[in-house]
Amino acid sequence: MIMKMDHRLQRLKFGDLALIIAIAQTGSLRSAARRVGRSQPGLSKALKEIEDAFETPLYTRSRTGLIPTAAGLRVIPEAELMLAELVNIRAAAHATQIPALRIGCTPFMALVLMPRLLKAMPGAQVVLTEGAVPELLDALGRGRLDAVLANYPDADVASDAFGFTPLFREPLLIVSARGHRLGRSWAALSRASWVLPPRNSVIRRAIDARFLAEGLRPPVAQIESVNLGTNIRLIAAGLTVGAIPKSALSLDSSNRQLRVVGVAPQPEIPPLSLVYRKSAERHPRLAPLRAALDTLKALT
Repeated sequence: MIMKMDHRLQRLKFGDLALIIAIAQTGSLRSAARRVGRSQPGLSKALKEIEDAFETPLYTRSRTGLIPTAAGLRVIPEAELMLAELVNIRAAAHATQIPALRIGCTPFMALVLMPRLLKAMPGAQVVLTEGAVPELLDALGRGRLDAVLANYPDADVASDAFGFTPLFREPLLIVSARGHRLGRSWAALSRASWVLPPRNSVIRRAIDARFLAEGLRPPVAQIESVNLGTNIRLIAAGLTVGAIPKSALSLDSSNRQLRVVGVAPQPEIPPLSLVYRKSAERHPRLAPLRAALDTLKALT
């Protein structure tokens, strides 16, 4: 069914979306006009027509240039997404096979989940992107990824633009070397040396939140490292204590030199979830991924 559309919206072209993005990236009509190859007066007129079509200003003018309005801040990522989807549509038109599924995941997910997931998707072509959750969700929102596997929802990075399907809950364990003399309380742990991932990570925020809930100052990481394998080895060497997802311990040979610190209550992290754009929830490209994840869930 073809949706009825205001005649002003019908006149908009994909080039108008590129114009919106160019202004956002350059901050001025002059620079944006140079980028898109149009005159500044022509660009100003086009912006007015775009804003009329959307029935709201997208930019305000200041002495330093053009600043996105609240509406503009909402429209800009949607414009980027539409242009990215246009590129995807053209690629699909020329493809001789189903386009690759673009999955984003954290290094931890790549380590513990992706081998089993890809085994449940025989023959699927996958482009895997590893990174921190905020960067992956930004790429998802801009149409550069089809889905993200991450701990979600997370209050710091949640968005109304995303839908999600919870898959598994992963215990987060506090671990130390076997010979490490350490009390089993958060107060005792506050005096320990820690290896922790960066502050923007789910694990780090969970640890900080647990200490704050206990009325304690979160620890300053003696060593900051995003690599869980490295962290496990540093802990096993007796240098630090750390927070490691349970499934990661089973994949590293150093786990025989570790002990779980039985501290309560344990820190909690959001469930591992499949995150997708709500606008693409029923996209056929996600169907094999959903089926494979359902298979893995049934086996756990």
